[in-house]
Amino acid sequence: MESAIKKSIKMYRNRDYSTMASEARDGVLDLFVHDDEKPNRAAKIQISTHLLLMGKAYEDKRLLRMAVEALMVDEKTNAIDILLRTSEILEEKKFR
Repeated sequence: MESAIKKSIKMYRNRDYSTMASEARDGVLDLFVHDDEKPNRAAKIQISTHLLLMGKAYEDKRLLRMAVEALMVDEKTNAIDILLRTSEILEEKKFR
């Protein structure tokens, strides 16, 4: 399990979603196009799950809060904001 969490941290820190399951990856990448559409449900679930696992493993309340937030977003800009904030948090020394 530890290696899966480390892979998730690397993926979100570097914003490289190429190793995600295809439906979720396509949903995450779709956040950056087609502004008028709602965020993909699979992408929201995938992001939330990763944030939950990372937050629990590192006891980080910010990631745990964003896991819930990710499920509730209804605007793509809000979902992108979660990804950007996640990347910034994962730059911290404790996640290296």
